[in-house]
Amino acid sequence: MRIAVVGGGPGGLYFAALIRQLEPRHDVTVWERNAPDDTFGFGVVLSDETLGGIQHADTAIYRELQRQFARWDDIDICFRGTTITSGGHGFAAMSRKKLLRTLQQRCRRLGVPVWFRTAAPDPDVLADSHDLVVACDGANSTVRAKYADIFGPSLETRHSKYMWLGTERVLEAFTFDVRQTPHGVMQLHGYPYDVDASTVIVEMHDAVWRRAGLVAPDLAPGANDWRSIEAVREHFADVLAGHRVLANNSQWLNFVTVRNETWRHGNIVLLGDAAHTAHFSIGSGTKLAMEDALALAACLREHDDVDGALAAYEAERRPVVASTQRAAQASLEWFENLGHYVDQEPEQFAFNIVTRSRRVTYDNLRLRDPEFVAGVDEWFAGPGEVRPPMFQPARLGPLHLPNRVIVSAMDMYCADDGCPGDFHLVHLGSKALGGAGLVMTEMVCVSPTGRITLGCAGIYTAEQEAAWARVVDFVHNESGAKLGIQLGHSGRKGSTKLMWEGIDEPLPDNNWEVVAPSAIPYSPANQTPRELTEDELGEIKEQFVDCARAAARAGFDVLELHCAHGYLLSSFISPLSNTRIDRYGGCLANRLRYPLEVFDAIRGVWPAQRALTVRISATDWHEGGTDVDDAVEVARAFAEHGAAGIDVSTGQVLAAERPAFGRSYQTPYADRIRNEIGREYGIAVIAVGAISSADDVNSILLAGRADLCALARPHLYDPHWTLHAAAELSYSGPGAQWPRPFAAGSRPPQTGRTDGPRPRLDLVRHGEPTTRHARWRP
Repeated sequence: MRIAVVGGGPGGLYFAALIRQLEPRHDVTVWERNAPDDTFGFGVVLSDETLGGIQHADTAIYRELQRQFARWDDIDICFRGTTITSGGHGFAAMSRKKLLRTLQQRCRRLGVPVWFRTAAPDPDVLADSHDLVVACDGANSTVRAKYADIFGPSLETRHSKYMWLGTERVLEAFTFDVRQTPHGVMQLHGYPYDVDASTVIVEMHDAVWRRAGLVAPDLAPGANDWRSIEAVREHFADVLAGHRVLANNSQWLNFVTVRNETWRHGNIVLLGDAAHTAHFSIGSGTKLAMEDALALAACLREHDDVDGALAAYEAERRPVVASTQRAAQASLEWFENLGHYVDQEPEQFAFNIVTRSRRVTYDNLRLRDPEFVAGVDEWFAGPGEVRPPMFQPARLGPLHLPNRVIVSAMDMYCADDGCPGDFHLVHLGSKALGGAGLVMTEMVCVSPTGRITLGCAGIYTAEQEAAWARVVDFVHNESGAKLGIQLGHSGRKGSTKLMWEGIDEPLPDNNWEVVAPSAIPYSPANQTPRELTEDELGEIKEQFVDCARAAARAGFDVLELHCAHGYLLSSFISPLSNTRIDRYGGCLANRLRYPLEVFDAIRGVWPAQRALTVRISATDWHEGGTDVDDAVEVARAFAEHGAAGIDVSTGQVLAAERPAFGRSYQTPYADRIRNEIGREYGIAVIAVGAISSADDVNSILLAGRADLCALARPHLYDPHWTLHAAAELSYSGPGAQWPRPFAAGSRPPQTGRTDGPRPRLDLVRHGEPTTRHARWRP
């Protein structure tokens, strides 16, 4: 097989060596437009997993790399005059130039010609003259650009500036140094990669970079920005400790996230940065590229035809890369929003930065470094009893909650003419007995035509009120949980089938008229709603008020106003569903006017000693809709009007949305709101959405991303989810009290395991423990 490799970076060289080693008859040629020692940056970090793959595939390369790696376990977080160490992480790094030389030498020994300072022939020519063309020519790939209509690249330029530097100071650990300057927050992270040098990356938001006067005149490619390098020396003089700063193509850059709809076109395939990039804060693009090379070589060996091999390669690598890019995106955005976290205490900040990508978690850190987690747990407890964060008490406005777990509102579609029955008693009662601090009802509708379906519950009749009072009494008498009601009106999403008959699909007959701020249907399949008049808005507001009074009489502890998911109040907030030209349409302040009027009217009748909260959609997941910046202002408006909490959900405003689903995928929106306005107004922020484990909950709370966590489906799977989480954490104190009739079952059956929760094998590193014992250093 004739194979052309375009790009002589680590990914291309490693692939060329691997494929030649696996089949010496292959004719492999590498083209690299730069010189052998031309490179960007200094150090390269590889994971144990990557090294294991290299060891299995090519012991010669592995032995050479193993000999040159610098290894360490600790992360030092330097913040507000304190250094906090988290151990057990396991890093391996080496000089990027030494890595290139090692791979170049391996190619020479195997007889692979590498043409340096030579542009590759036109990709069409290569594709015709070779059986396979591997394009690993970097983030600015010329091969990808030539076939852009096929590969479908997406290049997203981010909002922070960064510069790669080196220093002759050998850092003791992977070091994060975050500091306030007169211009804003700057951060340095660095790591040792050799016996005599460390990599240093300095990063800051574009706005900080401009205020600091670091904007330089246009520099030639490859030139060093010495004026900025001198400024970095001054800002981080204590970190550098008088050691020399090294430059190598050191200019300010914005990170570009590269994605492609496909990585292959005929016999041409993308590898490494040409196919995908992931922010350097979670590791190395070199790591991903070398893993790509391992996978591509293996697939070519396992398949007889190139097309089948390339399909297998992409199928294998795409999910892995997507997962890495999600983690990288979370980390990247965390650093872009670094200014929101500088008011945190050092303990919380340290936990936050270590868990920012959501790959390292509370449970994982308990295994890596129990001393670190114990210290942060102790800080979180304050003067109270140290316990897992999810079981610490919390306040929701005037209300005391025994723990920080909420059973999220979930529509059940089981009411009879709006009236809750035995199903609701068992459903909500079982969740209350299961240990959650707060249990929320489904969206309870304020009128018959305000229902989503015929099975939706209401509280607009005396019979419904009495039925709800029965549920409230059971919860209060038999558990320590509080019970909340979510009030809403379906708006343009009403008159639809039960969920299991066809979610959001209109009834086959006998539909009632639906209403909305504007005559825009939720989807082409749904009714076109009638635009509400101001008189009708007043009538619906009074329906909300009457139902709030009924909820108070029924004894609910919390009332949550549903301003999310495209229902009536939500559809006023979104510009995609509200195109009115009166005082209720136009700018965000006008679009918020009616939801705030309803909120104020409810607040006027809701008992002051009970909590009043709001659920919002923090993004519409659609171009032209609301985004997180709008969500911050929406939350701010409700906080200023007296909300005790903001329940941060997303989307469901229109059927054409494209949400970015994933674990805890809505939590970044709660994080932004909590750290930008939540503490300022003293309101609780609730995270919700694909939070499925106690580990997720504890991680979110301890990092300060939310004050409370609402979980839905986990409680459907296990009504006693909260108490079972306590048992798994070997905790049985306040905030996790089993009902007395269930106390005999409060310990899990004996399985021979006595060491707490089962480790997550995909995250646990089985290696040498840290040998550095200084945890909290001034």
